[in-house]
Amino acid sequence: MTRLAFLDSVLREAAERLPPGGGGAVTKPGEPNQVVTEADHEIEEFLTARIRAAYPEHDILGEETGFHGMNARATWVLDPIDGTSNYAAGSPLFGIMAGLLVDGVPVAGGVALPAFGEVYLAERGAGAFRNGQRLRPPTASDLSASLIAYGIDGESELARQDFEFAAELATRCRGLRMGNSVFDLMQLATGAYGASLNRTTRIWDSVAPHVILEEAGIPYTGFFGEPISYSPLDVAAKANFTVCAAVPGLHPQIQRLLGGASSQPA
Repeated sequence: MTRLAFLDSVLREAAERLPPGGGGAVTKPGEPNQVVTEADHEIEEFLTARIRAAYPEHDILGEETGFHGMNARATWVLDPIDGTSNYAAGSPLFGIMAGLLVDGVPVAGGVALPAFGEVYLAERGAGAFRNGQRLRPPTASDLSASLIAYGIDGESELARQDFEFAAELATRCRGLRMGNSVFDLMQLATGAYGASLNRTTRIWDSVAPHVILEEAGIPYTGFFGEPISYSPLDVAAKANFTVCAAVPGLHPQIQRLLGGASSQPA
């Protein structure tokens, strides 16, 4: 079975196992705006078991259970429910993610959006797909005609500055959207959105969409355009990641706006 076939199979099965409607959420210790549900643990256990059976030589890093392995070159990075707050509240804007790093480089990834019956897949050099249909690079170049997603978490010390950046964008684009989950990034992959930005994410939020968007022809960088690094893994697993993903015709425009909104990058 190819990697993409494996990802398609395991993500679809995980989506079918996910209880509908959310509920049962508890706040994570020390993170008042982050919640976890029983489903997060159940889906991560399922993904971990399937990966161990198919790729026993690979390591695994999960959001809920941490690192499992022997420092192999290849590591699967799992987010069992991205957008758990949305899921727990009954919102459909959440996803299930699995991405593969080899020597710190994202080489394959998959995202399921269970509420929409969609699975997005990509492998480095092989393109990106939604439900088997190849995604083509979006061609938008007019910021004023584009929808922009901007994720802001309430616990972030950067929240006030985030709203300043968001205001810079809101006055120049067609409108802001704030799903604050991988749903936003997949809307970018399809061309529905022109960009998606967030300054408070973790490695498990990033690896799978990183390879999907790049294979769809969309630049995926840090907030101020810097390259994103996942190496060394022990450092990356504890780090905060910022993201500015935007279609090629808009990424430079957005970077110019961000550079003008603050005298110093945070």
